[in-house]
Amino acid sequence: MNYLEVDQHIEPIRVKLKQADFIHNVLNNWCEEWLISRVKTVTEESKAEGIRKKTSDNKRTASEFITDLRNDTYDKLDKLMTLIRKFGNQAVPPSSQNSSLTKKKAIIQSYFAIQKERLDVLSVSSS
Repeated sequence: MNYLEVDQHIEPIRVKLKQADFIHNVLNNWCEEWLISRVKTVTEESKAEGIRKKTSDNKRTASEFITDLRNDTYDKLDKLMTLIRKFGNQAVPPSSQNSSLTKKKAIIQSYFAIQKERLDVLSVSSS
């Protein structure tokens, strides 16, 4: 087998890898953008309704929604990480299998922390 034969033989693998990488990037970006848009919608709706002028019920509702969204997101990420550990490529170390999800979870955690701070500031400023 010469170089050209090997190159032709592995070309379909390269194409599939490129497609998988593209899908991975699209899903990562979509997940992050969807989550951010959901949280932004809640905070913007709260501001539009005059959350500073109303009682703490709206703030509590927004806070509960964000908390539920955060907990649901963490649960789903943890389940996905568990499934990857269980059914993932056993030749790859577990820490490497979930590294992208671990990074994504850290990004999401910091985002939720920022949103919680924003809600807390709204609560303090409206009191």
